[in-house]
Amino acid sequence: MRHVEGLLLRIAPVFKRQVNTMSMWSLMLLKPDIVAHRPLLQQAVRELLDAGIVINGAQKLHLTKEKAQELYGDHKDKFFYSRLVRHVTRTVLVFSGPVIAMRVSGNVRSILGSSRLYPIPEIGVRSSLRQRYALSDVRNVAHTSDAEAAQRELALFEPLPPPEPLLNEILT
Repeated sequence: MRHVEGLLLRIAPVFKRQVNTMSMWSLMLLKPDIVAHRPLLQQAVRELLDAGIVINGAQKLHLTKEKAQELYGDHKDKFFYSRLVRHVTRTVLVFSGPVIAMRVSGNVRSILGSSRLYPIPEIGVRSSLRQRYALSDVRNVAHTSDAEAAQRELALFEPLPPPEPLLNEILT
């Protein structure tokens, strides 16, 4: 508990300094494959916080097929679209598991790395979260908004509650 309190105390002043405008926030969605494995989830969240990522809202939830289709609508004509939607949703035949939706600020995309797992980084080069924990290009730890989609994607999940209760649950 002491470590968690320290993390929250360390990032609390950052919350107060942030101007609450939608333009600086983006959506990060931790996918079922990492949410289901508590030690990996804890490690990933710690790495995000240690890298200076600000989490301003967070909620664990089950995505509906409709919401996933809207979230990933830009990929509708791509070969992996149906696998992606199935992976993050709960349907009659498949139970994928919960996701964690977060409103974040910071350089999340560089910490996550490419959604493509290959090429493998050179020896001595620090790998990204996806390179270390992803199971495939679809089961790749997390989704995060690009700048153009951030406001639209965040609107799908708003309002997100304050992050502290969920972060405490994850990190303790």
